[in-house]
Amino acid sequence: MKAGAARLYAAIVVFALSLSVAMLYGKTIDELTKLILVGFVISSGISVFVFFSRQQRKL
Repeated sequence: MKAGAARLYAAIVVFALSLSVAMLYGKTIDELTKLILVGFVISSGISVFVFFSRQQRKL
């Protein structure tokens, strides 16, 4: 799987998870937005880490 596709997939999964968790607990829209932002930041960080670890293996 390419890095771009993996990042997109991770973002979609995190988005869906945060959405379902927010609906489960009946959060407000403001808290939902924070959840999505935090999830996106975490998924971006993970994808960047994976990308750099793959680059290190190639060297």
